[in-house]
Parts: sequence; C-alpha cells; structure tokens
Amino acid sequence: MQDPDLKRFYQALSGTDPLTTPEKNKFYVPILQAHPENDPIDRLYQRISWAASESVSLLTGFRGNGKTTELNRLKDRLEADGCWVIRLDMDHYIHPTAPLEIGDFLLSLAAALALAIKEKSGLETLSEKFWERLGNVLQTQVELETLNIKSSGLGMASQIGLKLKNEPSFKQQIQQQLRGCLADITQQIEEFVTQTVKALRKEANNDHLKIIILVDSVEHIRGVGKESQAVYDSIVNTFSGHADKLALPMVHLVYTVPPFLTLHANSATQTLGGNPIVMWPNIHIRTRDGQSDPAGQQIMTEIISKRFASWRDAISEDCLIELANHSGGDLRDYFRLVREILVRLGISQRTGTEEITVDDEMIRNVTSELRNQYRMMLTGQLQERLCAVHKKKQLRPDDNGEIILLTAALDANLIMNYQNGEPWYDIHPLLMGEIKPSDADE
Repeated sequence: MQDPDLKRFYQALSGTDPLTTPEKNKFYVPILQAHPENDPIDRLYQRISWAASESVSLLTGFRGNGKTTELNRLKDRLEADGCWVIRLDMDHYIHPTAPLEIGDFLLSLAAALALAIKEKSGLETLSEKFWERLGNVLQTQVELETLNIKSSGLGMASQIGLKLKNEPSFKQQIQQQLRGCLADITQQIEEFVTQTVKALRKEANNDHLKIIILVDSVEHIRGVGKESQAVYDSIVNTFSGHADKLALPMVHLVYTVPPFLTLHANSATQTLGGNPIVMWPNIHIRTRDGQSDPAGQQIMTEIISKRFASWRDAISEDCLIELANHSGGDLRDYFRLVREILVRLGISQRTGTEEITVDDEMIRNVTSELRNQYRMMLTGQLQERLCAVHKKKQLRPDDNGEIILLTAALDANLIMNYQNGEPWYDIHPLLMGEIKPSDADE
C-alpha cells in the first residue's frame, strides 16, 4: 500500500463523529442487535414505549465506545413510532473538568433545551418568554451584571451556556448564587417544559404525543489532578442526592452518565422511578475465562472494513485481530493501535528505508506505548483492587476506599464492561502482565 492510501486509511480512523441514522449509515456495524435481550437500546426503547406519562433512564458506557451513535438509533426508532425526540449535546454547555452542581446543571440543561426547541420546532416565542421569566428570577438572586450577562431571552440562554462551559470562575459564582434559589429555578424549568409539551401536542393534533429528551455527553465530565475527587463527588451528588430534580413533567428523559455512577446506582435509580442504569458495553472480544470471541473479532474486523475496504493491503487479518484483542473491544484504543501501525508503515515509505511489514515486533511496540500510559496510573492499592476485579469479574467494592479506587479505574478505562447474558467486568488486556498470578488466584 502506497503512502496516499495509508494516509486515507489513517484519516478514516481519525476523529470519527457519531453516526446519524446509524442503521442507514454505510459505516454502521450492528453489535448487539442479534441478541436483543442484551441490547441496552432495546431496553430503553421498551421502557419509554410502555411508560405512561414521564420517565427517567440512565445510560452509561466508556467514552468513545459508540453511545451517541446508539442514542441516535434509539432516536430513530422512537421517531418511527411517531414520538417527538430531541438530543442535547451537553458538551456545548458543561465544563468538562470542573465540579458539577445541580443548580448550574439545570441551568445548562434549560439553555440547551430552549435553544434546541427553537431550532427543531420554531417555538421561539415560548422559549423567549421562558428565558425572560427565568431572567427575572435570576436577577433577584444572581448579580448578572457583575457576571457580565447583558443579554435577555434566548440571547441570555446562549451567553450563560457558553460561559458555564468555558469560564470556570463564572461557573463557581453561578453555583454559589444559585444555591439559594434552586426551588425557583426548578419550578420555572418545569413550567416551561409543561407548556412546551402542550404546545407540541397541539401543533401535532395529538394529545398523547410522547416527548423524549436525550441528554448526551454528561459522561464526558471527568476529574483531573487535584480536583479529581471533587468532580467525582459532584457527579454522584447531582445524580444521587438531587436525582428527584432531574425528572421533568410530561417528558421521558435519558441521561448519559459516567460508568463509575454504577457504583452508586441504588440511590440514583430509586429516586428516578426504579429504572436500573443500563450500560453500552465494550465489544465482546473476549469471554469471561479469557478466551477470544470469534463473533466479537468479526465485528471488530467489519468495523475497519466499513471505513477502509482495502485494509488488507496494509495489514494482515491475523495482525488486525491481534490488535483488536489488545484493545479489549474498546473502539478508541482499537483505532489508536491501528493508526500507530499505519504511521510506522508511512515512515518506512517516506524515509526510503527497507520496506517493513506488520509483524509481532511492530505490534509489541505500538501496544507497549499504550500499556505504559495505563501503567502510569497504577498504584499498589489500585493494582490489588484490579486483581480482585480480574478474578471475580465483578466490581463489588467492600468499603468507601475501594469505591474511590474503582471510580478512578473506571474513569481511566482500566476496567472494561461486557454484556453476555449478564454484565461482567475485567481489566484492560494490556494490564494483564501487571497482575501477579498469585494475586489473581487468591
């Protein structure tokens, strides 16, 4: 394969955006549809279809493993049933590494919702009036002028949303000042949602029209450095301690949440109507006893084929499957490993050195780089906890200290989730060599 083709292959695996209308998209590969009982999207669809008036569901999974694409699949199915569905990308409204509070989260959600409703349904007047009323509440509780908020109506929504994402100092000031008016803010948002539902149903001439809001990308929030634990705690508090405020009248909500929230699932799901958290898993590339799964390997190979049909001109099928096995079924790591192989092939061609092929040594080199990044996150305590996960194939923390360790491990992708009849966990394959056999067998 010549350099221009290697470049196209590389680019086909770079910066891949979520697929819209996935089941009609040429790049889409079905992963769990052959076993609907294991498909989280099927479960969400069934819950929403059967729910009478309103509901809240939580969807989790590791970043980059296809959740948004699958949410779009859910959106397509519900719209085919005649539902009104909107997906909110909270990446545009939430600071990715700062602690979250229920007040600023609701404010971000309100901004995203008002702007999206205007764009999708043209209910601009309704959204404008909502933000005018909300602005009046905020003016009495929050010193907006000192925070340099001078717009009104939807202009205020856009400005506040942008500032909450990009200005940590603004976010902290908003958090402090919203604590005293949370009930008023919540009431205003609930009234806006109720009025919007009624308007949409009137427009559709359907008094029973189902309204579904998919609140995406919340799981992208993650702790960094000294703020890590504060960020983790804030997410748990938002989705557990204030879970009752996350439900909205007359609508069905699906929130994407970080995987570590499964460690606190009881307090969150009980308040939100009892729906258990569902997880979009890694591709089932391995079995519980550590053997490779040919069906998962076929899916991983097909994913590459859909993006670049001539991949066999650069890498053999055996080598591609080996990279898939090393990734543990994580698409982000899988694409990274394949891209690094292509970089080495490209360098060989560009420098005119002896032509090289993909062999065991090259695979060891690219996997060792990724392994070293994961290895740097390990501590003695965490390694001991990972040994227990590897042995039991479950999380099962014994105390709060272990919850903290597992939270960090899930957030860093050191632990992976699979679905095969029932959910189970294991450590990243590249960390297997870091576990002493005596520890894992105890």
